[in-house]
Amino acid sequence: MSLRMTRGKLDRIEQSKQLECDRVRRITDDKAAKEASGIVKVWNARIAGGRRLWFHATIGAAIAADLPWLSFYCPGCGQVGDVDVRRLDRHRGATIESLIPALSCRRCRPNPPFARVVGFFQRARGRTLRAASAASSSTSHKSSRAIRSK
Repeated sequence: MSLRMTRGKLDRIEQSKQLECDRVRRITDDKAAKEASGIVKVWNARIAGGRRLWFHATIGAAIAADLPWLSFYCPGCGQVGDVDVRRLDRHRGATIESLIPALSCRRCRPNPPFARVVGFFQRARGRTLRAASAASSSTSHKSSRAIRSK
């Protein structure tokens, strides 16, 4: 009986270790996605119900829950917008609250009200942030009802 291992045997042992690590990683990723989905659903329900928020979901939780589109509106003029949080240059641990000043309406300058968040969704519900910005700059004289209907 030889104590030496052949290269093939070492490769098989390494491959089986890697497969086990991948299996464990998939299990923990699935568990994290379920937890994130639950957190974002509670957050969305509190927003939809008009209740006070005692916590804010993070960008990473929204992405893990597969709800990457944040929908918001301007309480001043009623302009509606959506933003894909996967494309933002923000830390995944940052809360959605940190995005509110950046989402504030450019149409209501110089003192815009803070944007109000509607919730997270799987797909964009209205217009994207870029489209909303372009529409507000080119049609600033139109009523907010006309802009929302586009």
